[in-house]
Amino acid sequence: MTSEYTAAGLETMSISEVFFASLDLSALLIQLACPGIVQTLQDLHDMLTDYHAPKVVHPSIESLKPHSQSFLGSLFHRRPPKIPTTQIPPNLPKGLYMYGDVGSGKTMLMDMFYDTLPHNITSKTRIHFHNFMQDVHKRLHILKQKHGSDLDAIQYVAADIAEKGSVLCFDEFQCTDVADAMILRRSGTSLMLHRPGC
Repeated sequence: MTSEYTAAGLETMSISEVFFASLDLSALLIQLACPGIVQTLQDLHDMLTDYHAPKVVHPSIESLKPHSQSFLGSLFHRRPPKIPTTQIPPNLPKGLYMYGDVGSGKTMLMDMFYDTLPHNITSKTRIHFHNFMQDVHKRLHILKQKHGSDLDAIQYVAADIAEKGSVLCFDEFQCTDVADAMILRRSGTSLMLHRPGC
């Protein structure tokens, strides 16, 4: 997605510079309504400048299938092999959740943030939350059809998503479905193991 900020060649500017360079009535209203939000976005941007995401550890399909334990194995408390994961890095930048009334400038600010991400962020994803959840459901369904319904596919899908973007920006985040909330909790945890989020 190319916005007016990228097209104008402002991707080398900081969020604050882009914000104040585009200071029109809507930007002025955002600054008056929530004066700290531009600085909070700039702080997150600055943290990402020094952050280098670890390599994504992609689990194998076999490691995500339930392991049946033999009678002897249960007697000797033999545990199934552990799924390899990445530890959550101590320097993982915390994401940001912006909320407000319709037309208050949340999407405009997110677009400015997304378009001005530091050059060390080589992969990024900006997606409408509803489209994201549809994609996750589709991927889960395909994996379960191919490998069986007992497959713990969420970790696999989360690793795929993490490989495609080291920063993930959602527009119109709203979760009202209980199943989506459960998937989101598990996939969110798995994503944090791999990449910072927004």
